[in-house]
Amino acid sequence: MKTKTSFHHLTDEQWSLISNLMNWEIPLERGTPRSDLRKVWNSLLFVLTRGCRWIDLPQEFDFFVPRSTAHKWLKQWSGNGVFDRVLSGLLQIGIERGLVDLTQMAVDGSFSPFTRRRPRNSTWLQGKGIPTTFVSGWTRQSSGSDSNISQRDERKEVEKLLVQVACLPSNLRERMTILEADRGYDCGWLRQALPIKNIFPLIPYRQIKGRETPDINEVCQTFQLSRKRWIVERAFAWLKRGCRRLLMRWERLAIVWKGFATLGVVYTWIKIVVG
Repeated sequence: MKTKTSFHHLTDEQWSLISNLMNWEIPLERGTPRSDLRKVWNSLLFVLTRGCRWIDLPQEFDFFVPRSTAHKWLKQWSGNGVFDRVLSGLLQIGIERGLVDLTQMAVDGSFSPFTRRRPRNSTWLQGKGIPTTFVSGWTRQSSGSDSNISQRDERKEVEKLLVQVACLPSNLRERMTILEADRGYDCGWLRQALPIKNIFPLIPYRQIKGRETPDINEVCQTFQLSRKRWIVERAFAWLKRGCRRLLMRWERLAIVWKGFATLGVVYTWIKIVVG
């Protein structure tokens, strides 16, 4: 069903799945009646997909809530992990349905530039004077990725993402998983840390004068592997094409940006799981 703004709001099946995965205890109502949470999700998805300003949220209260209400719930759900629980549940459903191949993974990062004014907790690209936000993505041979906000080195973010490997099914823990990344992730400590976690680093070596390293194509041929890093690039392309709010960071608060980034991945996966 479409609203007057031609926006496809959540279907009954989609909302039923999301509400079950939220696993959130709704506090008792006091005073003003609580907003319809389905309308809250529709409002957040409208701003996320259209990339519009909060003030441009349509005042169609049959489908949406006021912008202040939507912003309040976005901060709350981003802070208490509701979006993360929904995303984890969707990924688990994808694993059970065979939509995710956990034997080969890919990791990469994407940058979203800030607006002209510098938000809080921002970093500046050296020599360019452009404030940016780094979003690291972990893609399991699928169109989804777990995203988070960071100001650090991309390689260090892999350590945080490796925590998710602990949730692998028991039949996959006994075999080595392949993790593919680009040349920017080439460093000694990461190559040593990955095998300890039973992960094979399929990472090209940097061309350093005086260092002899095998070619990545030779490595793939020796171990009979195929390169699939393009999947994580496609995931970022889908994410930013479908969620225009992520093309540029307008949010000053990191928790609001993190909420939109996670919600974008949830929106991508809900369309894969439910349609």
